[in-house]
Amino acid sequence: MHNISKSHVLLHCLLIILIICSTSAAAAPQITYTILEKKTHNSDSFTQGLVYQDGKLIESSGHYGKSFIFEYSAAQGTIGSFSKLPRSIFAEGITLFNNHIYLLSWKAGKLFVLDEKTFAIVDTKQFKGEGWGLTHNEQHFISSDGSEYLFFRNKETFAVESRLKVLDGAKRWSKINELEYVDGIVWANVWMQANILAIDAKTGQVLGVANFSSLLKENTRRPLHEVLNGIAYDKNSQTFWLTGKMWPYRYRVKFNLEDLKSHKKLR
Repeated sequence: MHNISKSHVLLHCLLIILIICSTSAAAAPQITYTILEKKTHNSDSFTQGLVYQDGKLIESSGHYGKSFIFEYSAAQGTIGSFSKLPRSIFAEGITLFNNHIYLLSWKAGKLFVLDEKTFAIVDTKQFKGEGWGLTHNEQHFISSDGSEYLFFRNKETFAVESRLKVLDGAKRWSKINELEYVDGIVWANVWMQANILAIDAKTGQVLGVANFSSLLKENTRRPLHEVLNGIAYDKNSQTFWLTGKMWPYRYRVKFNLEDLKSHKKLR
């Protein structure tokens, strides 16, 4: 039998305690919210990306041979501009930047640059990997690929300059999907879940989790298809528009930011 000193035993115990503490960190708190409005939504849209600007929502819809992008009044739901996308493209997340719409493809490795008014494709950029969600923080595009990482990309070339792992104590979040950046926080849908995460854009730490299971009941007939996806920020009212794939309704929501562990106030 090997002789083990007391110091070795103590060191071993300390290591075990450190491991337990590091893997049992408190998970992010639940974020409460108030639903301010419930409006109709185009239930033919397999919602992939959603952005808000000047009283209008711009939305991308996926599926090969069926992808399209359209604009509609946030208040009335009346559709304005509408454009079908190439049949070979499965549309994903979108963001508005410098008077253009940037739209990700899922597996084609293409980022489309569209005219904000006409939705005409004016440029195409190449990238590696899958495209899921897309937003920006003025300095960088921020994208997701269905993993536990956020990717910060050059605003000119779309090349990856850094990546950030999403962290939440011992819990591992993956399938990060549709994104919206607001003042230091990336708000993110999680594919096939009713959760929206508030992620610190500098550290990757999940500051809070908002659960919308209650909305699934009134919008979902086919659980594998009609999932929560789509989050757009209205700066003027400091509220968010939310919807889901093929949902008949969309919602304007006010998050209670006091529920976050630490955050910068939205402005």
